[in-house]
Amino acid sequence: MAKYCTRVHPVAKAINAPQSNTWRKLMQIKHKVEEHIIWKFNDGGCNFWWDNWTGKGALAKIFTNQSIYSKTKVSDFIHEERWDTNKLAEFLPDQMVNIIANIHIGKSTKKDMAIWEPETEGNFSTKSAWNIIRTHKEEDFTTSHVWHSKLPFKISFLAWRIIHRKLPLDDTLCKFRTNRECICVYCVQRQKETGQHLFIDNNIARQMWNTFGAPLGICTQTNWSIKRILRKWWSTKAKSSIHKMTLHIVPILILWEIWRQRCSCKYGTQKMFWCRGMENNIWWNLKMAIKLAFPIFEMADSWRNFNETVEQLRHTTEWKMIKWIKPTPGKVKLNTDGSFSNNGAGIGGIVRNEYGNMIMAFAAKVDCDSNNKAEAKAAKYGIQWCAQNGLTNCLIELDSMIIVDMIKNRGTNNLKLKTIIEDIVQIMNNMNCSIDHCFREANQVADGLAKFGAIHEGSHIFQNWQQIPNSSKGAYHLDKAQLSSMRIKYDKANFFVS
Repeated sequence: MAKYCTRVHPVAKAINAPQSNTWRKLMQIKHKVEEHIIWKFNDGGCNFWWDNWTGKGALAKIFTNQSIYSKTKVSDFIHEERWDTNKLAEFLPDQMVNIIANIHIGKSTKKDMAIWEPETEGNFSTKSAWNIIRTHKEEDFTTSHVWHSKLPFKISFLAWRIIHRKLPLDDTLCKFRTNRECICVYCVQRQKETGQHLFIDNNIARQMWNTFGAPLGICTQTNWSIKRILRKWWSTKAKSSIHKMTLHIVPILILWEIWRQRCSCKYGTQKMFWCRGMENNIWWNLKMAIKLAFPIFEMADSWRNFNETVEQLRHTTEWKMIKWIKPTPGKVKLNTDGSFSNNGAGIGGIVRNEYGNMIMAFAAKVDCDSNNKAEAKAAKYGIQWCAQNGLTNCLIELDSMIIVDMIKNRGTNNLKLKTIIEDIVQIMNNMNCSIDHCFREANQVADGLAKFGAIHEGSHIFQNWQQIPNSSKGAYHLDKAQLSSMRIKYDKANFFVS
């Protein structure tokens, strides 16, 4: 929009009568979308009044009584890489001036960056923009569960059509042709064909539901609706991932097979229903889906034998002993961690020497919108402290592989973390410093400090181990004594019968 608004900011542009319908729609939704764009300024080229560069929203909308010039830039209020607070005070109240004075000024050699808040990496996408402006419906449990990646689309789509009553059943077609015979092909009693009768109430359908449901402890009653039966299957607690997949796709396959047999008898050459053939088809489709999801799992030869073991399957468990390793002589080791939850975000870290003795530890509350950002801020805080105190020969350990890879690659495409990662790399360039990934079991001291920082205001520096929070003292002594912790991992692809 900006290239069409040369005299005024796009957000401030008014709707005029002769504009096209496309332009009018853009003007209508711009306020919904603009509030999700946050500017990270460097050279200060973004608009002072209309761009959201403070994180509080556009200043023009907050201070509506001010005389606003739409071409004013943020750089107009920066003098010699510092905020010109006297000039700010001419236009804004003291409270807002104090907030702006604490905002970090970026590098003047770089362009400002527009960060798209709804996306994790800050890059704009039409999908997330559409989710902002569209009207959301409440998510329906049964509708959201009919889709499964290991089933052909046509099978899941049929289940969706059944739930939403979008099938050309005879009771629906009779509304358009009054002389049409609406008889269920399953019934000897020649009852009317409806969705409830076809898929639930007739004898063949009841036999299918009981054949596959009873061994799993799922009983179906004739007066239940299709949605209620599906909810019964899908809300049953699973014992393993294979058991969960079975509960998910078997009812969808039953609906598919009933519909397929109905169409074969009504429009094809098939004269009657073969219950054994329907059971075999459902079982074969289930086996193929499980084989796609778990290639090394050996399937039983029949549904009966499969049911004897499916609820007893447990994931194979792997155990590994993990311990914190002391740095080599002459080096120090920095362990950092970030904590992010509904209670807030915090960072923590500890610096130790070659004997495992603590040199310094820190914990602080920070403003973050993701765990990755907290991890990056913790690493930056710890590296800065080491550089400022002359501990340039150090090893850094984090339990976030994502942040470690970003630092090793010396940059990232994640706009929300780009500045932090670049600052870390620049500091490390002036140090004899390396960074490695560690398991969380070897990073428990930093984890406890980060959680402490998340629930306590301010920044805390600890000079000896007696001062650190109790939640980290035990892990500190275990690390110093070089005692191991057990790391348990569940292999979701391998199973054993308990």
